[in-house]
Amino acid sequence: MNSYSAESNTNTADFMFLGGHPCLDFVNTEMMVQEQRTDLLTNPERLLEWLETTSLVTAETANWVRQGWLDDGSGALVLEQARTLRQMLRTMFDQIIDGTTVDPAIITAINAYLAVQALQLNLVQHAHDFDAEWVLMPREPQHILASIAAITVDLLTAGEQRRIKRCENPSCIRYFYDTTRNHSRRWCSMEQCGNRMKVAAYYRRKRPQQKGSD
Repeated sequence: MNSYSAESNTNTADFMFLGGHPCLDFVNTEMMVQEQRTDLLTNPERLLEWLETTSLVTAETANWVRQGWLDDGSGALVLEQARTLRQMLRTMFDQIIDGTTVDPAIITAINAYLAVQALQLNLVQHAHDFDAEWVLMPREPQHILASIAAITVDLLTAGEQRRIKRCENPSCIRYFYDTTRNHSRRWCSMEQCGNRMKVAAYYRRKRPQQKGSD
């Protein structure tokens, strides 16, 4: 699958990159904080910040979109569309994990974003060779969401569906891509959910012993 710049298991301005793929990390911008469902995309700027952090849009593209939002006030609309797309992806991943048929309406919505995708192929020079770089060139601010549709295609076609998982902590709503050899990963993060659940299981096992010794 394609790589992206934000390192796994890092935290940038409260954004958690634990999913192993940017598409899953996008869905994970909605998470549980102190048992409350929390949206990290609190405003249009935060959406742009996330897209820049993951290198799904360049700084130049982000600045162009910012100017578009200032000119016509479309930021709130784009943020609403991003949240709607995120919820559709969450539903789709649940359907894949549960082994049910993915809602065709979700596929139609993803393809609608792909239909407005405008890419420019650039030649990039390195010290001893060259590389090809595709850059998103949105014609309207909402076209930046095509980059999320594109990484969804990458996840579903270059990855393995069985490796898409939900965190087994019932209080967590994060997803991740399991890259372990035997598909044994259970938690979005061992440091967070994994240790918490192991401690809870330990005390559940100890409780009957403590009652028996009273």
